[in-house]
Amino acid sequence: MASLFTNLTAHTVNVVDEEGILQSFDPSGKVARIHQYNERVESRGGFICNKVKYAEIEEIGEVIPDHFYIVSNITLARFGNRTDVVAPDTGPSCIKNPNGTVRYSMGFLVNQ
Repeated sequence: MASLFTNLTAHTVNVVDEEGILQSFDPSGKVARIHQYNERVESRGGFICNKVKYAEIEEIGEVIPDHFYIVSNITLARFGNRTDVVAPDTGPSCIKNPNGTVRYSMGFLVNQ
């Protein structure tokens, strides 16, 4: 059985698979978002400082065998214990357009 991927980002995600074939994943219509808010902390060097805090993540489904959820890198960072959540590898190996946006990734990032 082939794996199923659900793209929970707002953009089409293009990733090259292990066979060198470019796979495109269109947005599913749902976006996994992490709401963030700032908490005021001690000023530093005469400047107001805030610490970023994160609320719960929305729109991630249940764990289903051979089913993976594509999310943004920041969302992936909040899912340290799930093996079914991946993010496009937008690091040095990705291919970018002349304007600097990602054209496609050479794989996914995972936490586990």
